Amino acid sequence: MVFILKHETKSETYKLASISSPLRNSYEIVPGKVGIADFGCDSSERYIKVSCNIYPQRTFENLVKVLDDISAWLNPLEGLKQLVLDDVPDRFFLARLNTEIDCERILSSAGSFELTFICPDPNGYAITDEQFIFLQQALMN
Repeated sequence: MVFILKHETKSETYKLASISSPLRNSYEIVPGKVGIADFGCDSSERYIKVSCNIYPQRTFENLVKVLDDISAWLNPLEGLKQLVLDDVPDRFFLARLNTEIDCERILSSAGSFELTFICPDPNGYAITDEQFIFLQQALMN
């Protein structure tokens, strides 16, 4: 299953906090040493916040069905899924819902709510891989 957030269906806007992956520095304080012992850095997890709206429904039953569908669609127990955002449709993030969906809050805020996804791997990946075609064989000496 793929999370696809489109303006006309699930989402109005999203906030991708930074272009580069968040960094996690690794260092240790050593007594008697000036400064710190630096062990470099690597990439940390990424959080993506998505602002969503549920459009008004004609009946309460329809609203409950929409909420049930969203809950099933975002089920974090199904593990990581591809998160495709409409502003960067050529790439995906492996993500899982990181916050609960509070139905009472959705109803009290006229259908507006925010979802936070966690991406253990902070990098975005191409949906379609590049393909290379070799037209002639290279000679190795």
